[in-house]
Amino acid sequence: MWCKWAIQRGHGIEETAAKLAEVSEQAQESIRVKDDHGYTLLTARKAAAAVDRERTHRQSVKSTVHPG
Repeated sequence: MWCKWAIQRGHGIEETAAKLAEVSEQAQESIRVKDDHGYTLLTARKAAAAVDRERTHRQSVKSTVHPG
């Protein structure tokens, strides 16, 4: 959810992934225990895709609604 918030506010995927490593306990554990540095980037990419889907959906709904 934090990543979606960051992406919605205009932060880039790489920037969001880097900050996620700082603010997320789960991300920190994934890096520390599994040496998985791709976790944050994958999470940020998924968040960006979700934001894009939501924007596309909102735009399509707006274009189909006709004023009464």
